Parts: sequence; C-alpha cells; structure tokens
Amino acid sequence: MKKHPILFLSVIVAGCVAQETSRSAPISAELHDAAEAQLDQAEQAQDPILRAHAIEARQDVNDPAAQRAVMKGLDDPTPVVRFSATMAAGRLRIAAALPFLKRMVKEDPSQDVQVAAIFALYELGDKQPAHALEKLAFDNNPEVRSNTALVIGLMGNATGLRVLHAMAGDVDWTVRQQVADSRWLLGDTDGLSDLVTGTVSKFPDEQIESIRGLAAPHDARVAEHVRKGLSSQYPEVAMVAARALGELGSDEGYAIAAKGAKSADPRQRALAAFALGAIGKHHTPALLGQLIKDPDQNVRIAAATAILELK
Repeated sequence: MKKHPILFLSVIVAGCVAQETSRSAPISAELHDAAEAQLDQAEQAQDPILRAHAIEARQDVNDPAAQRAVMKGLDDPTPVVRFSATMAAGRLRIAAALPFLKRMVKEDPSQDVQVAAIFALYELGDKQPAHALEKLAFDNNPEVRSNTALVIGLMGNATGLRVLHAMAGDVDWTVRQQVADSRWLLGDTDGLSDLVTGTVSKFPDEQIESIRGLAAPHDARVAEHVRKGLSSQYPEVAMVAARALGELGSDEGYAIAAKGAKSADPRQRALAAFALGAIGKHHTPALLGQLIKDPDQNVRIAAATAILELK
C-alpha cells in the first residue's frame, strides 16, 4: 500500500451525520453575525472549493440563508459546488429543489452530482432513482464509487448493506474506507471492525478517516477507540479525535483543540475550530472569535461552521 498524504478535511467530512449534542457555550449575536458574514463572503469566492465549503457549513441549519445558498449552488458551473448543494438539498429536504434534482439526476454532466441527486430525491420521497446506485457502485471512477457508498450510508436503509458488502473489496483504499464508514453507520459491526483497525494504521490520513467514521453514528461505545487518537504523534489526528469525542459527548480533547487554535499551521487551526464547535465548552466562543478573524479563509469558514453548530 502506498503512503497517502495527510488529508485536509473539508468543512463537512464525508459520512458525518449531524446530530444534536449537548453544547453549553453561549454564542453572542455579534459572533453569530460574523459567522454569517464569513459564509456570505465565501459563497461569492472565485475558488469553487470555498463556495462548496460555505454551502456545507450551512447544511445543518435549515434557515432562509441556507436554502438560498443551496438553491444558488444547484446552478453553479462547477461540479464540486453542485455536489455540495445537491447533498445539502437532500439533508435539508428542500422541496423547492425538486424540479432541479429531477433534471440533474438524468442530465448533469457529472456522475458525482447525479449520485448526490439520487440521495436528495430519496430524502424528498422519490426512491425510484436509488436503484441506479447498484450499478454506480461499480463505476470505473473511484470517486463515483466512493460517493455511492457515502449516500447509501446516509440513506439509512439497511438493505443497502448488500451493495456495500459487494464493494468491501474495492481496489481503491478511499472507496474501502467509505464503505466501512457507511456499513458502520448502518449498524454493521464488520464495518466497525474495519474502522477500529484503521485507527491504528501507520498512515495518518487513514487514522483520521477511521476516527471520523467511528464517531459518525454517535455511539458512545466507540469512545475508547477514538480516545487513543488524542495521543497521536500527528496533531491533525489528535484534533480529529478531539472533535469526534466532542460529538460523542466528551470534552476530553478540549486542551488539544485549544492548543491547535494557536498553531502556525492553518490546517491545524481549521481542525481545531471544528473540534471546538463539537466540544462546546464555555471558553470556546473566545477562541472561535479569534479564528473567525484568521488570515486564512479556510480557517475562517471552519470557525463559522463551529459557531453555527453552537448557535
């Protein structure tokens, strides 16, 4: 197996399922407005990745701003933005998106966007297009296969395990990783075993993805496996573990996240922001108030995401 570089996690990590968690940190109206302004700015950015991240940041809060961003993103010229908007339309179940989704599932030039449209339509009650996932699971493009595994997990229907089992031996490690994430999300303990194994991989990016996958169902029984990541030699792994523990209801990683917020590395500051949003201790707003002014726009978007989560 070749060594893979450490991944810079996007605002919403693939496979993560947002759920309500207990957060005690009060967010001021001023800080909330700063987060909204940051996402408004990112939605207008020339860089499509920033536009996509801005949409992803809003997909857990179904308010007019989120719906506006999603509807605009559905018509974006860049596939990565359309993908993010389409996934968000499904997660937020935006009925106004239906006419666009029905066209995109057949006509969008990007197969990744078509996969996202299948998910969105499924969430909005149109389950017929989901049958196409069985074929897309074995597409020549590993990104399409990975996204297919992603949406099967997010659909929450255990019948999808049959397809995921068939995908488990995929030649591409990113596909196998997503298959394990989705299997565990659907309650398959074999997927859990694969993720636990991944947490002790010699490759930090595999550790990161496995920790995130373990925490996605918000099952506190996996905390012992996630906790080990706090002592990783890689700061990125430790901060992802801190975030995952926060999502599992523990603030054990707070000190690591607070330290990461002051790192010289913008990737680490972004991961720290995500962790602080998940943990939600009383001191978190002050740290996020600093990060929302960070010179790096990716860090500012991460901070805005965390602020909206706490709000």
